[in-house]
Amino acid sequence: MRDGYQLVVIGGGMAANRLMHQLQQLGFPGSTLVVSNEKSVGYNRILLPGLLAGTCREGDLQTGTNWHQNTNTTIAPAQSVVKICPRRQRVTLSNGCKIKYAKLVIATGSHVPQPDFDPAVQPYVFTLRNLRDAQRIKTHAATATHALVVGGGLLGLEAADALHELGLKVSVLHRGSHLMNRQLDRPAGDYLAQHLATQSINVVLNTAVNHVTLAAGQCRVHMTDGTTMTADLIVFATGAQPNIALAEQAGLACRGGICTNQFLQTSDPDIYAIGECARPPGGTYSLVDATHAQADALAHTLCGTPRAYVQKTLGTRLKVSGVLLFAAGDTQPTCAENLNDVVIQDRFNHIYRRLLFRGNRLIGAVLMGEISAAREIVNKMNQRVEPADIDGLAFGTG
Repeated sequence: MRDGYQLVVIGGGMAANRLMHQLQQLGFPGSTLVVSNEKSVGYNRILLPGLLAGTCREGDLQTGTNWHQNTNTTIAPAQSVVKICPRRQRVTLSNGCKIKYAKLVIATGSHVPQPDFDPAVQPYVFTLRNLRDAQRIKTHAATATHALVVGGGLLGLEAADALHELGLKVSVLHRGSHLMNRQLDRPAGDYLAQHLATQSINVVLNTAVNHVTLAAGQCRVHMTDGTTMTADLIVFATGAQPNIALAEQAGLACRGGICTNQFLQTSDPDIYAIGECARPPGGTYSLVDATHAQADALAHTLCGTPRAYVQKTLGTRLKVSGVLLFAAGDTQPTCAENLNDVVIQDRFNHIYRRLLFRGNRLIGAVLMGEISAAREIVNKMNQRVEPADIDGLAFGTG
């Protein structure tokens, strides 16, 4: 490892992996250092629930990109950056090395917030954010019987499905009035809960964890509504909180994420931020498509052809056994003015579709049970849809 690089990337996750791949494709000529606090760099975290369930192997998580072999690239695995000094354009690593940079990219991702627990409870509490998490959960699950997943969003439901596949009794605890309340409307969330019930996954809504006690190797979870539940494995999936402490320490502007302009440039012109830690115009997104779009735009900028990041409408797909689900756009508009919707429900075949329009402009969609029209819907989001085309779009035939 040398004492200076043209580019230093902090983070070895999916944002960093995509950026490095794109830089290689564009022929970035400079020396690069990638600092990752994990031993494995750039694997596909989306497949972690599958790894936990045993439906895929660790090797399947590798993305197939070969930027690691670039002679201009150095990887510092199992290391972290403990300090950024923008004035000196220098970072300090956890092993004490001080590295100079010309340009710096922060891709530190996010973490799952959770309450403070008694140290005795901690061995029973997990998150599912990386390979080590998946391995620890799987080891603990081998002797567990009842798992509690706290959080009924995308990651929580995929974790619950994986634990169910391992043969555990599973409950999902969600503070919202319905599952995936950020992406789904109430009827779709109710449909989803009904499906999970058929898989023997219990859903508890409108409450949260207050505190957890431990007795005889079992956790008793005390909830804010006064009820209790026992579990011997607890997985927190209560959202993503951007990792911004390093940026704040460096004096960079932060507001619920590291603030950037449309070119992913922070308040320091030589420092950029991408992925779940970044807050570009339009807000922070914990979706792979947004991360990839940011990395693609930044790669062009770093290669001398500046490209602005433009946030497009993103769709969400749930990967849970027996469920086809897709949501995009504004599925819960707060303003009812000039709002119209088209709803199709087929309870026998477990199909639910809702398209939301403001005037003739498509602003949101929820599809469950049959999602063949998902791509077409994303392409037409925020565009005018002629009345004659609405039925085809709603039924997936247009």
